[in-house]
Amino acid sequence: MIHIACNIDANFMQHCAVTLVSLFENNKSADICVHIVAPSLSEENQQILRNLVASYGDDIRFYFPPEDLLSCFAIKKFGKRISMATYYRCMFSAILPDDVEKVLYLDCDIVVLGDISEFWNTDLSGCGAACIEDIGKDEDERYERLHYDRSYSYFNAGVLLINLDYWRKYNIEEKCRQYYAKNIDRMLYNDQDLLNALLYDKKAVIPT
Repeated sequence: MIHIACNIDANFMQHCAVTLVSLFENNKSADICVHIVAPSLSEENQQILRNLVASYGDDIRFYFPPEDLLSCFAIKKFGKRISMATYYRCMFSAILPDDVEKVLYLDCDIVVLGDISEFWNTDLSGCGAACIEDIGKDEDERYERLHYDRSYSYFNAGVLLINLDYWRKYNIEEKCRQYYAKNIDRMLYNDQDLLNALLYDKKAVIPT
């Protein structure tokens, strides 16, 4: 079973549907379970996604965490197009069931163009996540601000294979809260900066 997670709110319903269709169309032989994490969704919107996923013979689950789960975070850069829901990916180890050992997070502005099985099967031994480098990886400012060496690079949090077992073992969810509270002035790119600061030396970078 391949576990996929998406963070959305009502404004991203259409985008999420496009992402999921592209995923299913290019991975028809895979058994997929989609985990939708949102502040809230109408029953009508939930049914739209249920019907879409069911049409491909796959499964979907919805999670509506309490509002105060994200109370310690804030949106900075790109605040007009990014909602607080972006921080849910920092909380997956608490939100998703314990029997989900890893999950592939996909931003809902992504179109999947091929088979994801190779990426899904990445060896995560000793790693918190597998990821791809960000377009801003060559900007020295990011490493100076986040206080780690440029040799570790900087990843994009829009496609992230998260090792939930690792996160639970090392309490990454709580470390996200604590680090953010102590370093809020450094967090320019929201949860992406936060995850890079915590996982810079505990990640597997996948070539693009």
